[in-house]
Amino acid sequence: MNTNKTLSLGWFTSALFIVGSLVMGSLVNDYDPMAQTVSEIGKEGSPMYLYWQLFSLLTGALLIIFAFGLNVFASRHKWPLHRIFIPWPTTE
Repeated sequence: MNTNKTLSLGWFTSALFIVGSLVMGSLVNDYDPMAQTVSEIGKEGSPMYLYWQLFSLLTGALLIIFAFGLNVFASRHKWPLHRIFIPWPTTE
């Protein structure tokens, strides 16, 4: 897979999660996105339970693919990953 396409999954997955949370939250009666967490959309007994579980698996899989793409990109450019994920100075 193309590294640029893989890295664009980060933005795509973030937007998908936001839009999906808003859409599924609007389908649950008495759900208030300002006062409740997104985990309440997929709690047991919720009409969106199965859909939220599948949605969570999809976004998780896309984020794993993004993480692998980020790893490939960093190794191609000889960037140590600890410098990407830990911005403060470390002792080596």
